[in-house]
Amino acid sequence: MKFKDQITKLNESERKAQSLDISQQIESFLKKQKGIWTLYCPLVDEPNLLSLLDSCQHIEWVFPKVESQTEMTFRKVESCEQMITTSWGLEEPDPEKSPIIPVTQITGCIVPGIAFDRQGVRLGRGGGYYDRFLGRCSGLRIGVAFNEGLTSEPLPSEGHDELMNIIVSPRDWIEVNVKEEVRNGI
Repeated sequence: MKFKDQITKLNESERKAQSLDISQQIESFLKKQKGIWTLYCPLVDEPNLLSLLDSCQHIEWVFPKVESQTEMTFRKVESCEQMITTSWGLEEPDPEKSPIIPVTQITGCIVPGIAFDRQGVRLGRGGGYYDRFLGRCSGLRIGVAFNEGLTSEPLPSEGHDELMNIIVSPRDWIEVNVKEEVRNGI
């Protein structure tokens, strides 16, 4: 997989710098937004946007928790201290400290991916967790990727794949089917 190979070649300072560039763009956008937004604890090959917890305190943040082999929920998180490490090595909300937020209450989603194309197609990890979740969520979808994960070539897509509304990389802000009122604040 060429995207994953390119991303793994990034050193820590390159990942950190690109993550900061993405965070700053999203922070600027979120200043006009409100509501409940999803975020995630990054794997090594995903942008680290956890600074948004502090810089966008007017947003209520929810993080994914894998509940079964096919489903994930999103749980309210106010600080990284509410996270626990799972047997898979993932950082997820502690279910005893983080209540589940119904998908119908989620305003927007910040979604990691290995790669995105300019039409909003996302290449994930193959488990389908985000596609199943996004299929039930009407919130705005912002896909985030390192520069190495953004392609102008169309990615393969299947009927169950959920498209993003905005793609953000350190160099790009690509809007795909975004209404003017969203741009100016939900």
